[in-house]
Amino acid sequence: MHANLFNQNASKKDIFLHNLRSNNGRYKRYVKAPLRYGGGKSLAVGLIVECIPKWCA
Repeated sequence: MHANLFNQNASKKDIFLHNLRSNNGRYKRYVKAPLRYGGGKSLAVGLIVECIPKWCA
């Protein structure tokens, strides 16, 4: 899957999630999150983006 991830069929969502993954399979911190609540938001971005349907992304 990684070899053809950046082809024309890859969605922006898939590319974003791929770039956000760390070596251990979890998501890295994302400090540009527009979420405004205390604690855990930078690590939760990947989990939230996964829940967005493909037709929205």
